[in-house]
Amino acid sequence: MATTETDISENGTNRKSRWKRPKAKKKYTEAEMRLIETTRAVLEIIEKRKQAGEFDEFLEEEYAKR
Repeated sequence: MATTETDISENGTNRKSRWKRPKAKKKYTEAEMRLIETTRAVLEIIEKRKQAGEFDEFLEEEYAKR
């Protein structure tokens, strides 16, 4: 998991935590590889559907709420 560290400024107040990317493993377990491959495939499908305009209606509603 990623770790967060709090930065302390000059006057001692805390700023927002910084997210640090976890170090890449050299070897993944079979289950981890399946999860990575599945996640990549799903993200690819979502990107294709987004480019085709299938989520335009939902995104317009979401931005209208803000």
